[in-house]
Amino acid sequence: MEQALFILIFCLPNVLNGQIWDWDKSSGSSYVEKGNGLAIDSSGNIYITGDYRSSTITFGSTILTNAGLEDIFIVKYDPAGNVIWAKSVGGTNKEICNSIITDSIGNIYLTGYFASSSISFGTTQLNNILLRDLFIAKLDENGNEIWAKSIGGANNEEGNDLAMDGAGNIYVTGTYIGIATFGTTTLTSVGNIDIFTVKHDISGNVVLTKSAGGIGDDYSTNIDSDENGTTYLTGYYASPTMTFATTILTNSGVTNIFTGKYDQNGNAI
Repeated sequence: MEQALFILIFCLPNVLNGQIWDWDKSSGSSYVEKGNGLAIDSSGNIYITGDYRSSTITFGSTILTNAGLEDIFIVKYDPAGNVIWAKSVGGTNKEICNSIITDSIGNIYLTGYFASSSISFGTTQLNNILLRDLFIAKLDENGNEIWAKSIGGANNEEGNDLAMDGAGNIYVTGTYIGIATFGTTTLTSVGNIDIFTVKHDISGNVVLTKSAGGIGDDYSTNIDSDENGTTYLTGYYASPTMTFATTILTNSGVTNIFTGKYDQNGNAI
């Protein structure tokens, strides 16, 4: 069944749109490797991020070595599918990168989480407070670290997606449990897992932070922003009700979908 589904998906573009695949690439080993995010810059270069559990993984002529349980990879391809460079980030435990975007000059932005006691992006070391901490990092077009930040608390904080507005501000959304500190703002979850949305300036400093959730488990999965900094958020919630500012959403089943909109100052629209 899985094989048939894969073939169907592979063939659909040709059947529906008359398209022809220009190229496809595969990287991996006998263990677990996952691609979680993809972005394309203004020159048509492609950036892929994900995680791998194998001891090594090969992209083109570059061999990446796993430092622990599960490490992050970032790989850049040219428009023809040739590997330009590949990088690995990780410590002794588990690290996951969930999302990647690029700006107009080819800088790269990443978010996810790390469970190791510390990880490094270039010369910047991020230290874990406890369990899983969120990270956001900015790399140049060659994969070199410009800055990297971590956000944490006593429980799990995970970055799920990010977006950028026309002024270069970066928006990250994800989940947290209990108490988590974003810059000078401390959030406390209503129930178990709540949603955060945080705005960073071009240097990675926290500008504002918002929280949403109910007494159950609530998740944000995707975020986008327009040129003016209006942000759009979607995900799902298992709480009986979930609150966005003054708006209360009511769950009619096991999990319901939500869509939210914030202005540039973080006010729910």
